[in-house]
Amino acid sequence: MDEILVRKIRDAQPYVADVLRLVQAQTLDSTATEKYVDFLDDLFCQIKSQEGPLPGVQSFRDSDYEHIGFLAQQIIVSVLAILVKNREYDLIWKLVDHTYFYERRFEGVRAATLGDFYQYSSILDEYRNKRLELRRLSVVADFLKEFTEEASIVSFAQFVQADCLIYLLLRFRFPADRYKWWFPKTSVYAERYSHVTPPLHEMISEQRANAIAKMFGSRDTDDLLRKYEVAKTESKDMDYNAGWGYHVPNFFAMFPENLSTLP
Repeated sequence: MDEILVRKIRDAQPYVADVLRLVQAQTLDSTATEKYVDFLDDLFCQIKSQEGPLPGVQSFRDSDYEHIGFLAQQIIVSVLAILVKNREYDLIWKLVDHTYFYERRFEGVRAATLGDFYQYSSILDEYRNKRLELRRLSVVADFLKEFTEEASIVSFAQFVQADCLIYLLLRFRFPADRYKWWFPKTSVYAERYSHVTPPLHEMISEQRANAIAKMFGSRDTDDLLRKYEVAKTESKDMDYNAGWGYHVPNFFAMFPENLSTLP
């Protein structure tokens, strides 16, 4: 069962790389933000809509389509990494603060936020891990590392940073609703001790802080900090146990202490 899933994921990698190269080219060339959001909306939803059988297929299991969830997660994190690399902060917030509509077979049209594209893979992280006696914290994270390095479109460090950043952004956007958050599987490869996720560490610069504030839907740093205080208050009672070995960034200390102390 897990070998079939892995084969499906591997077979799709050349197409994933082509999609990400297209996204990268569009990011560099695009001047129409709304049209670009529509382009990414269509991309994400077309992938998600494949989670289900073709018309006429009566016998199936959800696990038959688990590769779609993996690919959606891989592509979304890679797209965010590309956008961060190109400092498209306004666009990142538009994707976070966006409702996606996709059609799932037998279920009709469904509404989703970005966090709904995250999917836990029990076949990889539990079944395959146990069957092959891999003793890995996350087989999914290992595959994401392998495929990201093979594609060479963003570095794996940039991928991990984007994965962690999506968690912070969605918790900021939906502080009281943990079901809309994102779990950064590749945080197993992030720094072990307290750290500020890039590019947030650049916010020691006032100019860079005001630019990055737009990634959180804020006009400037002052506006961001006001919204951040509200988000922390709403989220403070939300228990979030990432589990041993995952280095999920601290939502309550996600900005540098010396914020905006440099020009």
